[in-house]
Amino acid sequence: MRSKINIVLWILVVISSEMYGQIDKYQYKRELYGISDSWHSITLPDEVFKNLSSDFSDIRIYGVTKKNDTIEAPYLIKQNEPESTNKQVNFEIINRVTTHKGAFITFKIPLDQTINQIKLFFRQDNFDTAVTLEGSQNLKKWYTIVNNYRILSIKNELTSYDFTTVKFPSSKYQYYRVFIKGNKAPEISSAQITLKQVKEANYKEYSIQSIETKKQISKQY
Repeated sequence: MRSKINIVLWILVVISSEMYGQIDKYQYKRELYGISDSWHSITLPDEVFKNLSSDFSDIRIYGVTKKNDTIEAPYLIKQNEPESTNKQVNFEIINRVTTHKGAFITFKIPLDQTINQIKLFFRQDNFDTAVTLEGSQNLKKWYTIVNNYRILSIKNELTSYDFTTVKFPSSKYQYYRVFIKGNKAPEISSAQITLKQVKEANYKEYSIQSIETKKQISKQY
């Protein structure tokens, strides 16, 4: 079972102290060591989770002053999440062709670049059509990357929405050709070519040790 409960606590320490306050109203307590800066982060140990509510709302962090006064320190909870980055790739438009079947546009990018997204910008609004994306190394032999990929634009007094980003598996060609179907195909004004990379979060894996099932039987009278 994969879990996101590798939690990091960011603690704002108001007053530092070597003393440890006994908070009797809590059933589970644990001492924090090595807190020296105003902001400090800790990863919650595994044994803590069985004593927490599912939303972690019952976590409290206390400190004790030299006068033996108990104070509560504020904190932030951060769960590990995947991180994504978009690396923009330089390109040049080397060809534009319009026929009765549709419109073609060809991009050239550096040989060593890998990409997986092309965002298209159009001169027209309000269209619903499909594109085909092909890749080539020599402008002679073309390979289909995606086919009949739907793009659309809706602009009126009630809404403004468009989806014109073509997403595909990471590819490495020097030339990419976009074909927009239809004799009234919208005209591409510009584009943005990127490589989207996702860095997975560092999760902990937990195996299920036992499963308990309870069955409730209702009696009818």
